[in-house]
Amino acid sequence: MKISLRDNECPPNGSVWEVTELLAEDAVIGETPCIYTSSSGSRHIFISTKSGFMSQVLYISRHVDRLLYKYHSSSQFDPSKPSEFWIHGIGPLSIMRTAELALHLSHRLYPGHLKISTYTSSCSTKKHRLLLFI
Repeated sequence: MKISLRDNECPPNGSVWEVTELLAEDAVIGETPCIYTSSSGSRHIFISTKSGFMSQVLYISRHVDRLLYKYHSSSQFDPSKPSEFWIHGIGPLSIMRTAELALHLSHRLYPGHLKISTYTSSCSTKKHRLLLFI
């Protein structure tokens, strides 16, 4: 699932291999969401159903607030590309949670500021991902 600032449409710049490397190296799925930066500079958050919905909303919304502030304060002097990051749901319940989080952020917390697009990718029948870009 892709969420970007309303001004511009940003194409995805990550890859399945990049995400697979993060999963293999860091064992990144845990109860507490964390932001991981891949070798290409993309930021990734892996969603788990072990953590509460509202705690994940608050964690991600703090990150969105920082990105929106950075974008709007820099656009006065130096127009830049809107910031983005990916939210991944691995497994059926996490994918559903990822979609719920994206819709909650887009419609309730930041109406008119974010744009959602959905991307799915599969290396095999057992791996799925949804992406969120901001």
